[in-house]
Amino acid sequence: MKSIDEIYQEGSLLFNNPEATKEEKSAGLKLILEAGNKNHPDAMFFVGKRVLEGKMKLKPSRDDQEEEGLYWIRKAANAGNLEARVFLNRYCYLKEGERKVEPAKQGVFGPLKDFDGKEIHIDRKGLLTPVDAKLSYENGINKLSFSANLYFYYTTDDRIKDKKAYENAIISGIKCWEGMYSVFGNQKLFVEINLTTEDYPWDSVWIIQFDGEYRNNVQKLAQITRNKRADGIIEDRRAYASTGLKWSTKSFKFIFMQNTDDNYDDLYEIKCIAKHEFGHVLGLGDLYREDEDKLFGVKKETFQELDDFYIADDEYNLVMCDHHGVISNNDIEMIVLAFSENKMQLYQPMKMIGKKTSKALGRGN
Repeated sequence: MKSIDEIYQEGSLLFNNPEATKEEKSAGLKLILEAGNKNHPDAMFFVGKRVLEGKMKLKPSRDDQEEEGLYWIRKAANAGNLEARVFLNRYCYLKEGERKVEPAKQGVFGPLKDFDGKEIHIDRKGLLTPVDAKLSYENGINKLSFSANLYFYYTTDDRIKDKKAYENAIISGIKCWEGMYSVFGNQKLFVEINLTTEDYPWDSVWIIQFDGEYRNNVQKLAQITRNKRADGIIEDRRAYASTGLKWSTKSFKFIFMQNTDDNYDDLYEIKCIAKHEFGHVLGLGDLYREDEDKLFGVKKETFQELDDFYIADDEYNLVMCDHHGVISNNDIEMIVLAFSENKMQLYQPMKMIGKKTSKALGRGN
């Protein structure tokens, strides 16, 4: 029996042969589709692109051909095809860039203002503030500067072979939040991330390597207390952030790093996980569906800011939905509100505890 690699290679050779007949190309296409159906990353990307470009028709299992194509490309990206990840990110960013955003009524220059034209003030600092934040306006530029010390705590000494590379991957993931964004009606905002790694635990963001006996003891406690969510996260080896019973700029900030095989050697994956978890540190909720937390996902066409990144099946190519996803203008807009209002910002309501979605959603950036 041929392996899926052999099936894909045979199909690719047939399809890409300039001297192949129409029948041979058709046979090659069928082999590539067969490999794609068996989750070959390159084959899935090939199929997704052709469907998206209208060069290949499949019986869609989703609303339309665009969703079908994006679904295949997302599968390829999650299976490790880096070309698919780059394509998906570029595709979504282009869609966001093409969307017309009305300028703020108060104009797009000067100190940053909210939807109602009120100037936004952020100056969070002190010994009880793990992430300092300062919004400033100088030389015609609005800048939001975050400063934090990362305190790396290791529960075992033998899991991570190269701690420096591991720490740099986490730093790189957090630094992904840096850049220029358009918020509150096309007002430009530059986000700056300043990090230190001093060896002190107070007033720091803790990065905890969550495995070994430490993890076993926490899981036992979760089972005793019947905390199904915590037990499930530990069982699935999922990373997570803890920001206290209620997020605030002064609540403690922990990021627990877990890995399915406990090797911590996939630095790209570590980088993406750190990017997502730091979003929680900055005051963002999750965008994906999480039944145990009574989160039911966000339907297409609920918020125009999210639709540019919609894939299929209530999934979005956004960092707080998929840690491989991108950071959008709307994400930054919500973070500004989190630090100015000292209140966590949600993409979907948590009705059990009376929390509503962020007022940044539905306003069009």
